[in-house]
Amino acid sequence: MDQLKPPNSLDFEGNLAENWRTWIQKFDLYLIATGIAEKSDKVKCATFLHVAGDDAIKVFNTMDFDDDVDDFEVLKEKFREYCEPRKNITYLRHMFFTRAQGPNETIDAYVTDLKNKAKDCEFGRLNDDLIKDRIVCGVNNDTVRARLLRETDLNLAKAVDICRANEITQSHLKVLHEEAEVAVNKITKTKSARQVNIKHTRKEKDECTRCGYVHEPRKCPAYGKICNECSRKNHFSRMCKTPQKKDKQTRFEKKVHEIEQQDAELFIGTIEIEQSEEKASKWLPQMYTVSTMESETKKWTQEFSINNSLLTFKLDTGAECNVLSFKDFEKTSNKTTTLKKSNCTLVTYSGHTMETKGKVWLKCGYKDTEFDLEFQIVEEDSPAILGREACSKLGLIKRVYKVENKNQTDILSEYQDVFTGLGCVPGLHHIQLNPDVAPVIHAPRKVPIALKEKVRMELKRMEDLGVIVKQTEPTDWGNSMVTVLKPEKLRICIDPQDLNKAIKREHYPLRTIEEIVAEMPNAKVFSVLDANHGFWQVQLDEVSSKLCTFNTPFGRYRFLRLPFGIVSAPEVFQKCIAQRLEGLDGVVNIVDDILVWGEDMEQHDKRLRKLLNRIRDINLKLNKTKCKIRMTEVSYVGHILTAEGLKPDNGKVRAIQNMPEPQDKAALMRFLGLLQYLSKFIPNMSDLSAPLRKLLEGDVAWHWETEQQKSFERLKSLVSNTPVLKYFDVNKEIMLSVDASAEGLGAVLLQEGHPVAFGSRSLTECQKRYAQIEKELLAIVYGCEKFHQYVYGKTVQVETDHKPLETVFKKSLQKAPPRLQRMLMRLQLYDIRLVHAALHSKPGGSDILKEYEQTKSLSDKTRRKLVNILVADMVEKYGRIPPVSIRVSYALGIITLFPNLKDKFSPTGYEQFYDPRSGQGYIAYRLKTVQRNSIDRDFTMLFGEDISSKFIAKWPTFYKPRIIADCKNLHHGAHVDDLLSALEESDYGWDSYVAAILLLLHLLPPTVKGRKTGKISATEAADHVVKFMKVGTSIKAFLERVGSTQPFLLCVGEKRSSIQKFYIILDQKAIPCMMQTAVAAFDELFKVY
Repeated sequence: MDQLKPPNSLDFEGNLAENWRTWIQKFDLYLIATGIAEKSDKVKCATFLHVAGDDAIKVFNTMDFDDDVDDFEVLKEKFREYCEPRKNITYLRHMFFTRAQGPNETIDAYVTDLKNKAKDCEFGRLNDDLIKDRIVCGVNNDTVRARLLRETDLNLAKAVDICRANEITQSHLKVLHEEAEVAVNKITKTKSARQVNIKHTRKEKDECTRCGYVHEPRKCPAYGKICNECSRKNHFSRMCKTPQKKDKQTRFEKKVHEIEQQDAELFIGTIEIEQSEEKASKWLPQMYTVSTMESETKKWTQEFSINNSLLTFKLDTGAECNVLSFKDFEKTSNKTTTLKKSNCTLVTYSGHTMETKGKVWLKCGYKDTEFDLEFQIVEEDSPAILGREACSKLGLIKRVYKVENKNQTDILSEYQDVFTGLGCVPGLHHIQLNPDVAPVIHAPRKVPIALKEKVRMELKRMEDLGVIVKQTEPTDWGNSMVTVLKPEKLRICIDPQDLNKAIKREHYPLRTIEEIVAEMPNAKVFSVLDANHGFWQVQLDEVSSKLCTFNTPFGRYRFLRLPFGIVSAPEVFQKCIAQRLEGLDGVVNIVDDILVWGEDMEQHDKRLRKLLNRIRDINLKLNKTKCKIRMTEVSYVGHILTAEGLKPDNGKVRAIQNMPEPQDKAALMRFLGLLQYLSKFIPNMSDLSAPLRKLLEGDVAWHWETEQQKSFERLKSLVSNTPVLKYFDVNKEIMLSVDASAEGLGAVLLQEGHPVAFGSRSLTECQKRYAQIEKELLAIVYGCEKFHQYVYGKTVQVETDHKPLETVFKKSLQKAPPRLQRMLMRLQLYDIRLVHAALHSKPGGSDILKEYEQTKSLSDKTRRKLVNILVADMVEKYGRIPPVSIRVSYALGIITLFPNLKDKFSPTGYEQFYDPRSGQGYIAYRLKTVQRNSIDRDFTMLFGEDISSKFIAKWPTFYKPRIIADCKNLHHGAHVDDLLSALEESDYGWDSYVAAILLLLHLLPPTVKGRKTGKISATEAADHVVKFMKVGTSIKAFLERVGSTQPFLLCVGEKRSSIQKFYIILDQKAIPCMMQTAVAAFDELFKVY
């Protein structure tokens, strides 16, 4: 058993509490199986930390121990406290009550997941009943749900058995029923009539009693349709069992017309037959083709001349033969026309068969031309049908492979000369050399025999185009020829390896994609034009031309145009084109790829025409096959430009997705190198790739383990789902969100909440040892310098979740520690304003900052938003009962970010409504300034408009000063007793718990003896939020009688001073509350609310 594999490391991602429970169960079994359970606590602790993994050790290093660091049970308890408190009962119950069975999920898997979720919900004795109720509500089969609701004594076991039985029955039925075969709008030839007859017999048996056709189970076309005879639903009139007197001829014609109007979804078309309904109903399901007969003009029919008789044919592209009724055949045939035997059996749309009387060849006249066509003759009266092959032969239909935009075609036609031939832009280019470099002449390279003729032909073509010319005189430089084989063509270049060393480069800047997209914030329509053999359109002077002499098996040549391979060629061409296109709005080029964009089609077309006119003027020629005109999504220099923003090139995404798991460091470097190209699309890439980069360190042996595999798969997954980056708009506000971890720094540039670019980098070994505040400041420095071209010269809101940084920025520079001082110096270039991350991670946060920026104050509504966002963020990050230090830091954050909201009545600048000595925990903890206008929201939501308006009217003059005085002067809990005693009036009648609730929430101030009878009493207010019900009363009946739509706490007991059970009432539903006191129960109510 010593070789028994230990459990995997404890996973700190996802549902930590569930991961911990599963892991510790496996670990305990592992200790018993290996015998380690019998060893000392010190050994068990060491084994625990070793198996739990690196993340667990990091957590362990932050824990405080007394003298029991080697006590195994203490260690487990510490980890349990770390992992399990991080749960929100309300959220977990929400997840339980909204869990529905998936489409293909088995009932056993569904019930197992419900039971696991219920463990965390603390349902107590109601656990099984609530699981049963959730099965009834969440099962994916309405028939099963109805069966469950019929059971009067349904329990969990019985509910599961019923669902299992249905599941087994359905699987058996699936095996018994073959998948129905449906031939859609198709008449086909079959080799054997016997095969068709067998199929026909089976289908006649399965004819539906509602529609009269054959179809798959539960796919009746009549479902939802209204019968034309009885006006009832779910059957066609031909299958109607309601006896009625009918005018057969007229009724049938009306019925056919109405079916055509209703079935615009191409379910069926009909055959229009002039006969009685009795006869028509016989053939209605047997001969029809798909059509949309919404109006006479939309019917696909055509008149043809057959033996001097006009006959209207229905054009049916789904039919494989031409069909003519015997009646029409007799009308159009002459004495010499005879029927021949036909071996074909016709199969209709529904699978029914039709026997033929024979086949015949007839001369069909259309537009002064006659065609010989073969027809199958049938006995039934049906429309004459012209099949697909005949329609194509007569030119009535045409296969369309490509639909071109008319405007695009017009543009290409108007500028046809721009897309023809090889251009030559004005001017001569001179290649400058370093005179200290000695000339070199290379010997001619051998050309494969198979390519020799192709090389000769390509040299001849280039000579005819004026790109090269024969060189007979001696030259100082001689380069080698390089042949590049491409699909269906061959390209000839030179290998100027030595010449490049002597060339003086111009170093003209090439535009980056980031610079380009920053100029097109509202682009919606794009065109990309490609210069035809771009470099060849730049002419060389005589001296430069001789530098580009090259040897071939057929003699020496020199380039008259700029050749491919010259080190300065890209920047020379970039300069040449950029200068000549200067002044055109919405136009930019990267070497030979020219991009034009517009905010709409009209603007784009104007810019495109101006560009093409300029191109025509400078004699630049374009490659028509590579140009993309008037597109809403276009590929450009390794990226995809769309109307929504920037996306990565699909080819690069596929390349990463298809890369196998690296087997060595070289393969890993290739993966990370390709990944780096997409780094702007991947948030926190340095952190995510840290396990992989560890393997590239020089002293680390190759070991591909679970940590590396998870990182590899996570990165590939992110590449597959990269966000669309919005185009930068210089007129919009900028938000820079940064973060620092133990391994790296991350930054994202945002505008209006949408990412513009991501950036990340790893930390050096020295930086990894920085204090967290130093790492956070370094992240801000990195973000500003990474996105310098975007943020320089603009006010930037920097979002960080590290509040101590705010203090650092408020102090003078000389008071900061040396390392922070150096970082702050680097930030002096930028106009930075720190913003707490919570205000941008929740909806509405940016609106709060914007309002304060403009008015230096916040409205009542905005204050409430601010409070709710910060409280939600605090509870989410630090649990339901955050430490006092956290609550204080959040409260301080309000007056730090919004100094004008500071409370002048409080020495700390804020109010903290919390009683740490109450023994009941915090009561719906809220951060509020002393401006208690937000009390309006509390009263209106809980007590209604009437009480709220009375209270608010008295608030400024009476209640507000008293609460301020009490909160300022009483520090040791005495205010709780004093304020409670003020509630002890004869008309109150509720226990002290309820009074404490109202006090601590500050929904009501203390009442005062001697006030007018018109004052608002605590009793009146309490009746709205807490209600009493005597034991034995039906909760359902009580709720129906009360009829309150507001949430409230229901206390159940023998009397009001002896409460036995609490329920939270939400939407007229009673949710059991496990708390033992009214204060704790009300706390739960307020969280749910």
